[in-house]
Amino acid sequence: MDHEGYLKGLLKKGFILYPKNDIIGTAEIPRFGEVTIKYKNGQPYQVLTTISRNL
Repeated sequence: MDHEGYLKGLLKKGFILYPKNDIIGTAEIPRFGEVTIKYKNGQPYQVLTTISRNL
């Protein structure tokens, strides 16, 4: 499989893609919750995933 096809597959599976030091990082999108990507000097340095549950 080529790289472009692999990355498109990740997007279809519910992942967020972000660049970090010439590498593509991934974060899975939670079913309920949020993903926060913090940047410093134009580069992501922290990815926070918060998962929520309804009671």
